Amino acid sequence: MRIKVLLLLSLVTVLILLISFTFKDNSVRQSNQTNDNSNWPTRRQLRDAMFRSGGMHVVYPANPEECAVRYRDYYTQQQRRARWFRSHVWRDVEFPTDSLHLKPVSLIGAISSNQILPRLLPDLPIKRLHNGFHFHGQDYTGAGDIVYLSFPNPQNPTQLLNVLTGNSDEAILDFLQNSPRRLRQIGDYYVAQQGRVVLFGFFQDAGKAAWKLEAAKTYDLRATPKPVKATEHFAFVARGKNPSLAEIEKLATRYEENLANLMKRLALANEELAALPRLTVHLWDNAEEKGLLTGNTDLRHVDQARNETHLLWTDDLRGDDFFAEARWYLAKLLEEKTNPALEEGLAVAMAERWRGIGYAGWAARLIQTQNTPPLAELFDKEIRLLESELVRQPLLGSFANFLLEKFGPDDFTKLYRQWPDSGVTDRFPQNETWEKLAAQWQEKMRAASPVPLRYASPRPIAANDFHRGFCYAHEGYQIYNGYLGSQSREALLKLAALSVNSISLTPFGYMEEAGKPEFIRRSDGPYGESDESVVIAKNFAKGYHMRVMLKPHIWVGRGWPGDIHMPTPTAWKTFFDYYERWMRGYAVLAEMHDFDMLCVGVELAQATIGHEQAWRQMIARLRGLYSGPMVYAANWGQEFENLKFWEALDAIGIDCYYPLSEKENPTDAELLSGAKRIVEKIRAVAAKFNKPVLVTEIGFTSSSQPWKNPHQEDRNAAVDLDAQRRCYEAVYQAFLNSGSKSSRWLAGIYWWKWPSTLEEGGPEDKQFMPNGKPAEKVPAKWYKQIAREATPTGQ
Repeated sequence: MRIKVLLLLSLVTVLILLISFTFKDNSVRQSNQTNDNSNWPTRRQLRDAMFRSGGMHVVYPANPEECAVRYRDYYTQQQRRARWFRSHVWRDVEFPTDSLHLKPVSLIGAISSNQILPRLLPDLPIKRLHNGFHFHGQDYTGAGDIVYLSFPNPQNPTQLLNVLTGNSDEAILDFLQNSPRRLRQIGDYYVAQQGRVVLFGFFQDAGKAAWKLEAAKTYDLRATPKPVKATEHFAFVARGKNPSLAEIEKLATRYEENLANLMKRLALANEELAALPRLTVHLWDNAEEKGLLTGNTDLRHVDQARNETHLLWTDDLRGDDFFAEARWYLAKLLEEKTNPALEEGLAVAMAERWRGIGYAGWAARLIQTQNTPPLAELFDKEIRLLESELVRQPLLGSFANFLLEKFGPDDFTKLYRQWPDSGVTDRFPQNETWEKLAAQWQEKMRAASPVPLRYASPRPIAANDFHRGFCYAHEGYQIYNGYLGSQSREALLKLAALSVNSISLTPFGYMEEAGKPEFIRRSDGPYGESDESVVIAKNFAKGYHMRVMLKPHIWVGRGWPGDIHMPTPTAWKTFFDYYERWMRGYAVLAEMHDFDMLCVGVELAQATIGHEQAWRQMIARLRGLYSGPMVYAANWGQEFENLKFWEALDAIGIDCYYPLSEKENPTDAELLSGAKRIVEKIRAVAAKFNKPVLVTEIGFTSSSQPWKNPHQEDRNAAVDLDAQRRCYEAVYQAFLNSGSKSSRWLAGIYWWKWPSTLEEGGPEDKQFMPNGKPAEKVPAKWYKQIAREATPTGQ
């Protein structure tokens, strides 16, 4: 009897616990669905927590077994490729579910097969149907339908939860294995059908509406673009607002004329043209949307498979030079594959208005100012793309045009079709040789008219036109939060409210080793600091009346630019050749798009001292491409104090990270005293060379004791917002109240750094960004005071 009573009591207890748990679970679920989410973490906080955790835990279904094997093989391969971040891969039957709320987790697999997914689905914006799933107001019941979600874990919102699920494991596996990587990382959520993303978007991640679908920004790729004009060979489609129909009419007429010219110059039959489909030309009025929807943010690009070209079509940046369209037609009409450099060059030669200017004038300027790489290297498939297209394309275009004019269409077409895919051919018509042809081409371009530079001489940098500056950093890598994204406008608008009138933009180049000369890899692609992204950010800033410095910077693997050193004079010569080839592309970009200043180097401490002549020669050649003022950003200390080629530049630049104090707890007066000592060091160099000074970088982290080693980020240090503010204040008081106005030596200050997305920074951040911290009020105060006192040119 006693045992029966105990069993009954136990059953009652279990029942009460189950009811309590169910009630609590429903309460939490209802709370998550109806209350505000303002206390949920931001996207960045979730990401930081994931990296601190030691890795993502990927959980895939153990059944069906054939799919489990494919999942295992796929993620094993991904692990081999991972360099900086590791994942822990589990079958769902092995994963410790009691720790589901303690780890960042990726749940992979069909809704019907992943055994852990049903635990979380009731609290996610994905709803299971008997024959599919419901997401964002629509049912998806096709076998090839899948959905991805990156979301705070409902059981513990401080941990990241990724879900990739759908109606079949086969569809998920095919998508993982066959889709481009960019499509697997697009947005906070997406839906794909038959392997193609049809909808994606981003959650608002702060405020009461954080992580709610109704407040999310969604892009629906199923929306039908607006056809605006059709001609015999082209169909023009508007993406975004309605463009001027009169402009479209002019574009359509010009394109038909360009195509007729292409056919005539290559002596191609109209019957060949008639057999081709009409080419669809997409005109994008927004680079962010072009990138998000196509995965490509280039000025113009070709989609051969879909018979489409995609062009930026904005008020200040357009890709309507016929280059992309010529490339499409050449691939269709000439059919045989050729050397990609010759194909690219011929497309440029058929572009009437390359980059809106013309290729011939730029080719002449490059050649006449000795700013060309060896022509043969441009035909090497390993080297060609390492050159900036702003240098590569006019040279290739002018050379292809030279060959076509010299040999005529028939012989040129034969030459085009037999040219090897890498390197140069040794089979030229008329018994010509490569050496003779290259020399004849250069002679012709030396006699041609170069494109005129914007200014006869660089505009002076004056202290009465003070650069109230910030270094504007590309901090987001999902297109929408990088330089060209919509969040970039918001970040620059906030800078303008702080009375900032100057920014620097920093595209990075990459070297694997500091002691080995190699081509410096350019920042490219839709997610980095591409040429298009820095131009668009510059245009955004101009809209807020800011001047813009282009400041390319080398990122060295396992080091910084000051570590670059070469073992022999020959290696140094090779390094400077590669460095100048990297910089000349940015010189052309800065001239072509009217940047206010070009910084020719950053913190290359061992590559400047003792190499004065190499720098003087490079600066002289770059002045043949860029007519604005130039500066070099020297590293504080030995490099800055010993550099000898300042007179070759228009201003002295310093990345200023001298310590303010060595003390644990200095007073404000002691910080000010340290800043005044720095001023005297800088002013002495300015007096010696009689040049204005730009502090091209200065900054402090919002962590404990940033005055000791301002250049370092100590991940173990505690957050100290006031320490950052105190350092900012000391710098302004010392630099702007130390006789700078009377001596006219200080022309501006650029703080490191302001992010391209306001998601970065904030009171929990201990890095350099003052955004959302007390320190941001300091430049606002000082810059407003300077603006009130400025001459009209400085306002």
